Amino acid sequence: MEEFLRIRLGDCKYNHQSKCAHPSPYVILDSPNIFITDPGGEFPVKIALEDHDAHLAVSNPNGTTVCVVKTDNCLFNDDTKKCDCFVFSNDKFYSVEIKENSSGNRNKKRNKAVEQLTATFEFLIRSGIDLSPYEVKAIICFSRNDQYPIRASSNSQRAIFQSRFNASLEEGNVITI
Repeated sequence: MEEFLRIRLGDCKYNHQSKCAHPSPYVILDSPNIFITDPGGEFPVKIALEDHDAHLAVSNPNGTTVCVVKTDNCLFNDDTKKCDCFVFSNDKFYSVEIKENSSGNRNKKRNKAVEQLTATFEFLIRSGIDLSPYEVKAIICFSRNDQYPIRASSNSQRAIFQSRFNASLEEGNVITI
């Protein structure tokens, strides 16, 4: 899948100004724990093997090969906002949008995340990317200090998302591969 995405989506559009520890948008890992942080602004997500105020934790107890793809401000550089990253293994595909959990406006942020995830899946479809071999989930990740395993989103868009993209719309900050 990583090679197919690379062919369809290309490489980082910001290499000329990148300060990433992993210059490629496609980071392959087999670590039992992977942590992803969205620094905000014009920077893509950061990937680490230790929890440094991470927004999203990827639990990989079997050491499965996982690919984390930095999308926002890396692969996608157009005016349409899309998700922050993809996380996938040989049978699971997650599209993740990270939102700050500041006071108030959580519903507004949730709706914005749904818009961004929708735009991402529409883009993947237009790009000819077939996700049917995967268990597909669209994750809204609100930053929190405690672990919050993914679960069905309370958003009414869930059924629409499932029928339109064959993807579960969920919220949480821990993914298990």
